[in-house]
Amino acid sequence: MLGRFIELAVPSREPLASAEFYGKLGFSIAPETGSVSSAAATFSDGRISLGLYESSVQEPTLVFVRPDLARALEQFEDAGLIVDTAAIGDHAFNQIDGRIRGGLRVRIIEARTSSPVPQKPSLLGWFEEISFPMVQPDTDGLESFGFVLFDTSSAVGRRVTLTNDAVTIGLHGAHLHPHAWLTFENDDINQLRHSLASRGILEDRSMMPGFDRSHGLILMSPESLPIFVKASDNAREAR
Repeated sequence: MLGRFIELAVPSREPLASAEFYGKLGFSIAPETGSVSSAAATFSDGRISLGLYESSVQEPTLVFVRPDLARALEQFEDAGLIVDTAAIGDHAFNQIDGRIRGGLRVRIIEARTSSPVPQKPSLLGWFEEISFPMVQPDTDGLESFGFVLFDTSSAVGRRVTLTNDAVTIGLHGAHLHPHAWLTFENDDINQLRHSLASRGILEDRSMMPGFDRSHGLILMSPESLPIFVKASDNAREAR
């Protein structure tokens, strides 16, 4: 219903540092399409694209592209989208910013601002999901936007997974971490550590001090977006 997911927009106060960071991780810069955009740059591995925004984005935001956006605005509101701003008009770059009930920040635009990048896993491995802190998610409301929901709760706490044909989103308890993070899966964590160290990228061990390092590693991007790289099941079984 929202359209096709194209990127996670993140606020970046130091876009040059962010560009260097994602470049070292093996992400490609996505070519601009010529459409109006306030992004400093967009980086992608073909599965997840990250748009770096210096001013127009204040928190991690899911960006979707939906043709004929003006006609869809009322439909979005009826489904429960809380609209903050809507720039709709014949001579405007049509864009809607708001929240899905439960707290997920979304931006819907009428045309892509960067071209797709062919799938090429980064140094981190296979992108798995974007995880957001859970604030009383309205599961019925989320399903009305075209997501399929799975309750993946565990002893750690309640967790909900949303998926559609383009992205998987996890909703975690805010007690685990109050911000959004990215999750990747990698077949050789030890080799990844070596490769990261050779590029001057260090693990962040402050976020989860008791974390078993054999299960993965955690990085912190320049824009303070945590990145969790977990060891694949095959890698753990091989130990």
